[in-house]
Amino acid sequence: QPDKYIPRDKPQPVSRDRLKVIKAASSFKVVQSHPYLEKRGISQSILKSDCFIGTVAIDNRGNAIFPHYDSNGMTGFTAKNENYTGFSKGGTKALWQSKQKEGDRRLVIVESPIDAMSYHQLKSKDNPHTRYISTGGTISSSQLELVETAMADMTTLGGEIVIATDNDEAGHKLAKTLADVAKATSRISRHVPKFGQDWNESLQYERQRELTRQKQNKSRGWSL
Repeated sequence: QPDKYIPRDKPQPVSRDRLKVIKAASSFKVVQSHPYLEKRGISQSILKSDCFIGTVAIDNRGNAIFPHYDSNGMTGFTAKNENYTGFSKGGTKALWQSKQKEGDRRLVIVESPIDAMSYHQLKSKDNPHTRYISTGGTISSSQLELVETAMADMTTLGGEIVIATDNDEAGHKLAKTLADVAKATSRISRHVPKFGQDWNESLQYERQRELTRQKQNKSRGWSL
């Protein structure tokens, strides 16, 4: 009613449009394999596993798509391919996440989804009951709040937290930032790749070493 009208400031345009992001994502196809990921050493079995199934899609250009989520749903997505990395127009970086399983008692925090898959491929035998979150590199205050909540949830479950950011100055700085906001009762450890700067580089090194070993064994088998 006119007599109850309350003047308000003129609405300002919003550059980050969640609806636009969701509409764009509706055309993507969830995949259980991707040529780019296989080239990076990620086995098809990883994307088909309970941990990662449904977490990667493909767009009409063939890019691998990694969706970001906050507590209200999808906020944006990273697109990756050979020599290409992009982020959705109007989107906001939040967290990419693996599938959360009821029995998970370990949270691994990495900088990229590919690092999460690489870490899992290298170490899943050590502890299969693991969930992963990726910050997408440098972290914002809103992302830090999401990570803090994820760490608190795992602590409440009695699980452990592994900070597996890159083995470089930026990765170490991020690791300290994450450790500083964790609960005092959290069980936290820091894992860095044995070879290379990140976990995918370590995975590719290990794969190349295994291929070399197999080749040498095959050669010995034919020797007289």
